[in-house]
Amino acid sequence: MAEAFFESMVRDLPVEVSSAGILELGSGRAVPEAIDACKPLGHNLKKHRSTPLSETDLSSADLVIGFERQHIDAAIARAGADRSRAFLITEAVQLLGRLPTPAEHGDDPIGQARSRVVEIAVLRGSHEESSSLEIQDPKRQPAPDYDELAVYLRRLCHLLAARLFGHQVIVLDPPEASKKGRKKGALLRKLRDG
Repeated sequence: MAEAFFESMVRDLPVEVSSAGILELGSGRAVPEAIDACKPLGHNLKKHRSTPLSETDLSSADLVIGFERQHIDAAIARAGADRSRAFLITEAVQLLGRLPTPAEHGDDPIGQARSRVVEIAVLRGSHEESSSLEIQDPKRQPAPDYDELAVYLRRLCHLLAARLFGHQVIVLDPPEASKKGRKKGALLRKLRDG
């Protein structure tokens, strides 16, 4: 879900977004609950196929995001991610929020984002992430609410994109969103970091 959300928010930038799973299950489809939860938000996960972390090289990744501490540990140990560029998504959003707001239309949004990753690594210092910042895998929760998780992840991805790149992130509310009390039709909204 997060890959689809983030990728749609930075599609106008030269950014490569990918995801990998820590379980060695081979290439698999998204779970039906995730597909259903993302559809009203304008994302079709039916074509998504998972990639095992063991088939991924993260040694040159500018930023590695995980939901749980075990994701970060696995990315470092098994895929060569640089610890200084690996964060829980909630941690990265929180630390980026402590930095001054980035320029909205800077000449080099990629360079700016890379600099901001270095800055949040310094802010984090030796502080280890709190387990309260983790987003548990819904498969391990007694009654997972994929709809709620999808909305939460979309918001985190929006904040991450806005705080990294400094541009206004455009979110398209699909017609299905009208079922939840919004105006009919697609609404194009420019969302500011907030």
